[in-house]
Amino acid sequence: MADRVVPLSVAERHKRLFTEDTPKEELTAWGLSHEKEGMYHDALEYFARAASKGDLERLLSLAVEEADLVLFINTVKALGEEHRLDDLRRLRDKAERLGKQSVAAQASSLLMIKDK
Repeated sequence: MADRVVPLSVAERHKRLFTEDTPKEELTAWGLSHEKEGMYHDALEYFARAASKGDLERLLSLAVEEADLVLFINTVKALGEEHRLDDLRRLRDKAERLGKQSVAAQASSLLMIKDK
């Protein structure tokens, strides 16, 4: 895979994601380039557009490890799923260990809603 310079301009990103018929392999490659640079939310857009389940699962694990609730929710949505309660519990626990009390509280709230 050739090195890709990221981030792309908004126009270039939209062109690749929405107006061109960009091949899935190319979208995945751009996603990996963004992920490598720590731009996980941008990577998510490419992986979701490519329907790259393995890459999305890896981002989900990363979201749990970093207690990134927004990345977690958007990745679950991109996977076409509604519930990932065990992963959400792990994210909550990780957030508590990292001192991210507001994230832990939000995850707890989601768990209460999902358990009903």
